[in-house]
Amino acid sequence: MNPRTWELVRDSDGDLIYATHDTSSSTFYCWVSQDDGSTWTQYGEIPGDATGDDGISLYLDSNGRYHTVVKDTSDASTYTYHRFTVDKTNQNITIGVTDNQFYSTSNGAYSGQIWLNSSGTVWAYLLDTVKNMGTNYTHLAVAERTGSGSWTTHDTLTGTIDRTVCGSVIDSNDVIHSVHSNYKASRPYPVYYASFDTSTQSWGSETQFASAYTYWVGRPILDSNGNLYTTFADKDTRDGYLWRRLSSDGTWERTRYSTKECDDAGITIINGRFHLLGTYENTSSGYWELSYNSGTWSGLDPANEITVQSSSSSSMQNGVAPWQPKNYYPDTTTLHYAFEAYDETQSYYDSETIPISVSVSLSGSGVDATVYVINDSTGSMETVTNTGSDGNVSITVSDTSANYHVAVEYTDGSGNEYNAISQPYVSTGDNVSFSLDSYTPPDPTNTDFSLS
Repeated sequence: MNPRTWELVRDSDGDLIYATHDTSSSTFYCWVSQDDGSTWTQYGEIPGDATGDDGISLYLDSNGRYHTVVKDTSDASTYTYHRFTVDKTNQNITIGVTDNQFYSTSNGAYSGQIWLNSSGTVWAYLLDTVKNMGTNYTHLAVAERTGSGSWTTHDTLTGTIDRTVCGSVIDSNDVIHSVHSNYKASRPYPVYYASFDTSTQSWGSETQFASAYTYWVGRPILDSNGNLYTTFADKDTRDGYLWRRLSSDGTWERTRYSTKECDDAGITIINGRFHLLGTYENTSSGYWELSYNSGTWSGLDPANEITVQSSSSSSMQNGVAPWQPKNYYPDTTTLHYAFEAYDETQSYYDSETIPISVSVSLSGSGVDATVYVINDSTGSMETVTNTGSDGNVSITVSDTSANYHVAVEYTDGSGNEYNAISQPYVSTGDNVSFSLDSYTPPDPTNTDFSLS
């Protein structure tokens, strides 16, 4: 498993939970923040072999228990499973279940991921390195926890592929979707997709759907329609691309989110908008926001790209990994993210306010629009801006606790002017989406355009 598997989790108390690899002790530790990331407290050790740049993946179940799988401390060719709870009174963790060395590899373990299906069964997604005539081939295995300390290994993806940067996600039908790259001597690096059906305990066919400039591939996520998303750099230009696999027919399509030299980015979806955090130009961290409507992507690079500043972030000691702010938890108004320093000596936490985002679709010669945002708590005009040449605008507001409404003044290119106002009002994090390409002045007593 690649080192980019840390999760930043918010628990039922509203506290942030994170796990890091401590370089001074080669140990995994759990960290907790009870003040939205301003301060962090180390709560205890998660036993495992934290050598190299291995990461740790946390799965929080509905009972407040965390599940993880790590390379075993005493035998680096085996995997160990832990289930633990966080004891905030004593600032520690309580490990309730440990299955030592439940899976043995041929030539070395990495880190892995745990998934629980709809019936609560624990499944482990694992890499198994096989050495053959001096060459590493890495198999992809799935194991099921079938009883107290008992595990059953099911179908395994074998062959002569050195699967290296791997990520997975489980869907509502209990199918585990995997995206992984092939680490080989030179670029471009092949990128593969495969799925494992937990009901039949078998893998579907493994298919290469693209090639990447580097072997870093973003961990996949699913939207509400079952479409799968991942990110990686174009094999020739190294531009950042968001890839989507359609659930309807399994075809892949892509859209560019950055023209800079990118690796990969983490993805989350809030109110139908895509928020990406990742690296570009080797050492910088960036944030991008995209939307998709009727076959068209908007909000692309560079309009919504920002630089994440670790110097203003709160820190946790001795963090190691790939310096990408990939691990983050979305609220409706804030992205919380934790990431590793480039020099691999610190773990950092920071956050970004999610702006009110206005997506305007225009057509016709000379068409443009002016967008107004009014703070309904104070009655003041928050901002006035014109749509760009692509008919889109993204607006950040200062008071994230207030409600707003959005007004639009529209000229259709033929001397006709119209205006509209959003009803009901919106809060930060809401996405306001409306079309002006066939516009009729509305009845002012009705809703003028829909909110999502």
